Amino acid sequence: MLKPYIKDFIINGYNGASLNFTVQTNQKEAPEAVSLVNSYNEYSGKRVATILTHLNKIWTEGLSFEFGREYSPVLYVCFPYWQHDKRLSQEERQSKIDESVKLLETLRADEFDWESKEYKLRLWWD
Repeated sequence: MLKPYIKDFIINGYNGASLNFTVQTNQKEAPEAVSLVNSYNEYSGKRVATILTHLNKIWTEGLSFEFGREYSPVLYVCFPYWQHDKRLSQEERQSKIDESVKLLETLRADEFDWESKEYKLRLWWD
């Protein structure tokens, strides 16, 4: 369940309080957070929430997100190096990232790029 202050922050931010903000969420909270914004041009909160739910099946723990607004909807996906108290092998981690990227590409973000090599992916819809 999404923390009430995060929910309020997103709702207020999209109702004109801020054009530039992000909030951090864990993988359980993220689908609800992104669905608070119904649509914005190619952005669909329902579609993004569905994809994040699929990512949560690939990454059983450790995945984190930042969602908000950089004038338009923005989502950062942060890929972990650890799961279940063990470091993922480079091959295992890359396989999970590749599978995740294929799913995220279906969201038709206008900008889709790495903020931090092999760690943080940015999706932005104009």
